[in-house]
Amino acid sequence: MRLICNKEEVVSRVGSDEFIILAKMDIGSHTKRMKFGMRLKDAIEDSLHIDKYHFSLRSVIGIYVVTNKNITEPRDIVKKADMAMYFAKQNPALNPAVYSEKMNSEICKKSSIETALKKANFYEDFQVYFQPIIDFKNKKMICAEALLRWQSQEYGLMDARDFMSIASLNSEILGDICTLAVSKTIEQAVMWKSSGLTIPKISINVAQIQSTSDKFVNDFMIALHSHHLNPKQFELEFSEEIWKNNEDTLDKIFAILKKNGVDICIDDFGSGYTSFVYIKKYDISRIKI
Repeated sequence: MRLICNKEEVVSRVGSDEFIILAKMDIGSHTKRMKFGMRLKDAIEDSLHIDKYHFSLRSVIGIYVVTNKNITEPRDIVKKADMAMYFAKQNPALNPAVYSEKMNSEICKKSSIETALKKANFYEDFQVYFQPIIDFKNKKMICAEALLRWQSQEYGLMDARDFMSIASLNSEILGDICTLAVSKTIEQAVMWKSSGLTIPKISINVAQIQSTSDKFVNDFMIALHSHHLNPKQFELEFSEEIWKNNEDTLDKIFAILKKNGVDICIDDFGSGYTSFVYIKKYDISRIKI
């Protein structure tokens, strides 16, 4: 960092892995500030070579601009720079991030949603809705995708994308929500079977926390068999983050699913860890682009 900063700029270490840099720039120098932040980021993340080993660090940079109009206590300045850093951490594409009031309101809302999640009655407040997937060739439904919704007392009916990223910050809450979603889907499948209604295929979204080992798929099979449901009636939908697992874990997960006839879908294909090698190797049934 000292190689990037000049003699007029102050570099201070405030924690084991946190630093504060004070730099003087013109008020309207947004481009200059971003370039400075990017230079810092690139310098920190540059590979280190020690003997035959290679090491790399990740950095998150938050920027707060102090002017004569908004000058305040040092504690508040650091707090707002920290908010920008938190925002950049949650939105890697916007790293480095410059603090704004809009950013502050978004962070406050996320904090409020996290608090509401902790107080929620999971079984009563969370519901599973089913979205039909239609084959346009014969105009028939070929699958029903289970979608989780939260009836929040504070925010009303919420889509999973509005709260799952926040729930992921608390592994206990996320685990409970994911378990509940699967449980309620199986409950509905049992009700349909009892009423004589045949659904060709039921698709269930699997969170990354559930796909880090073969425990989830083993528990899922046990649940299906205990309710006398045919595994071939189900499809599990994974995000591309599943490819982060080592091949031994992937082999175990997909071997169990293949043995039981469960279809596999990869969601948002092409947005992250895309691999046609894995698609062929594990005989993926369907991809969502």
